Amino acid sequence: MQAERVYFEPDLFRLNVNNAIQTSRTVTFLIQKNKGDIRDFDHWYAANVLEPFRADGIMDWLKEARNHIEKEGDLEVNSECSLEVIFSYTDPGPHVSLKHDKMFFAGIKRLSRHVRNVFPTGIYRDSAIAIDRRWVATSLPGIELIDALKHGYEKLRLVVDALDAHVGRSASDQLLWKPPTLESGRRRTYVKTEDGKSYSQTSSPFEIDYESIPKLAEKYDLSKFRSAFQATGDPHETMKRFTETATHVFSQAGTHVTIGFLLDTQGDVIRIASPNFADHADKLIFWNDLGRLAESNRDFCGIIFVSEIWFRSGTRFPEKRISDLQIKGEGLQIVVANRDVCLMKTIPVVRDDKGARLDDGAVEVTQLEPNFLAPLRRAWRART
Repeated sequence: MQAERVYFEPDLFRLNVNNAIQTSRTVTFLIQKNKGDIRDFDHWYAANVLEPFRADGIMDWLKEARNHIEKEGDLEVNSECSLEVIFSYTDPGPHVSLKHDKMFFAGIKRLSRHVRNVFPTGIYRDSAIAIDRRWVATSLPGIELIDALKHGYEKLRLVVDALDAHVGRSASDQLLWKPPTLESGRRRTYVKTEDGKSYSQTSSPFEIDYESIPKLAEKYDLSKFRSAFQATGDPHETMKRFTETATHVFSQAGTHVTIGFLLDTQGDVIRIASPNFADHADKLIFWNDLGRLAESNRDFCGIIFVSEIWFRSGTRFPEKRISDLQIKGEGLQIVVANRDVCLMKTIPVVRDDKGARLDDGAVEVTQLEPNFLAPLRRAWRART
């Protein structure tokens, strides 16, 4: 839906909302226009359109909103908007509401310029802005606008499917209809302060790609994977298993992807996060967003995170950005954490003319808590 894609650009959002509402009229208009070709039209239309829509407050609102747009002009919309500067894992950044500010209807680029020149270069260039908005119509104050539009679209889709069935045509795949959540929350986007680009991350439910197993078996010992993914509530056992798996992958491939396994209370993997960190700002956004996920999803109770890391000198930070600091080494890091326990193991990587290998002779598991886990641990500890 185009209105959802431009949610954080006020002028474009309002334009697309108005267009979506007006376009929705064409569905019932075309049905009525061709009623002569529909057997028992009056009975069918009453049962599938008039009666269901009459009992539906959102569909009634969409009809009134369409009439308002056609006769009086643009739909009057309102919004909540706030900014939060993210520059640290451990310390909250400046947070300001724009409800009564001249920047209230500003787009992403203008909001990004608004926060420049506040921090030293090393912090500013590796920071991000979290923009929260919630659009509602003044005539439908209890429901977020995208929820209302999706509701209308899905109800109209059911009408079309019912008509297909009535005239003997095959219906398209039906959408599962769910009513919108009343008083739905804000939507958030993250924008890098350096280049103004929005950030997105990919995650997926935990699924096994069985078709890839034969190829993987040619390169890896899959028994190590099977052992690692057996649920356990013991973080020490989890660390042992995933250390074996991660070091095996690195020894075979000479590298390891950055990957996070989100766990439930039983230690089962419920979701996989595969971030692609281009810079430190990406990392700040990723971990702060995971903290928000932990606040809203009580099933998310632990994490296993495997990544390659650089060891850098801290000299001249924050005048210099983190990515410009001197690299002193690299390692493979495995982190296992939940509300009560944080375990971390960092294995140095040695590179020579034979390639890359792990120097794990004297490495111990520590209970040091890396800074990036702070948003998650805060969210877990805040649960009652």
